[in-house]
Amino acid sequence: MLHAAIHGALSLPLIVLLPGILPGWYALIVLGEVIAHYHIDWGKEQLLQKTKWTTNQSQFWKLFGFDQFLHLSCYLVMTVLIVAQFSQD
Repeated sequence: MLHAAIHGALSLPLIVLLPGILPGWYALIVLGEVIAHYHIDWGKEQLLQKTKWTTNQSQFWKLFGFDQFLHLSCYLVMTVLIVAQFSQD
């Protein structure tokens, strides 16, 4: 949970630096980042515990790549939400 909260906390200053974003969007985007980040990592850890994959196995690295894809997809969604807020002005 701390790891996910740190990601949200680090996203906040970057969002706040953008001019013209409504304060409600800050909360929505950061909260979404924390919730998504937590669940992505939680799911990865659950699968690793179940499968016992290690860094010596290709499955581990495929899962790691998928995990990173999901995290980057969150940033894409955050960007779309920010652009959508600007387009409503």
